[in-house]
Amino acid sequence: MSSTEQPHRLNRLYTYDAPTQDDLGAVSVDGFDEDEDIQSENKPRVPAQEDANLFQGIYRYFHLYLNSRAYSSTAELVWGMSYAVVSTVLMFTLMVWMASVVHTGGDAVSSLFRVLYMLVIVVAPVWLIVHITPTINLIKRFQNYRKHRDPAGI
Repeated sequence: MSSTEQPHRLNRLYTYDAPTQDDLGAVSVDGFDEDEDIQSENKPRVPAQEDANLFQGIYRYFHLYLNSRAYSSTAELVWGMSYAVVSTVLMFTLMVWMASVVHTGGDAVSSLFRVLYMLVIVVAPVWLIVHITPTINLIKRFQNYRKHRDPAGI
């Protein structure tokens, strides 16, 4: 062995399973050529839960956060949208109330209340951003559900 050869590179062994046409677990053998191929990839659709209660509606609202291809029943839409609207209104109402207390209270307001107010100021926009995507996808899932139930659109 010469001094320029590296002994750790001589017997390198590569073992991996490459996907084939017969492999059902392979996403795509040839890879994706365009963005449309990614969208058209077959994914199982999550069925709608017909008699969803409040907790199931909220669970599916967040559980299917980025899944716009699934289905959502009317009950899921009502509970999910109710949660999103009510919680967002409560968050911003809390923010406005705390702002009025801090600004009108002067030095009588405790430092703990001021710190909590600043926390709410930081959390409120994040709250809104976190709830935008599942709300849009909930509406898309409901539209998928309606198209699935009545393909003619009657």
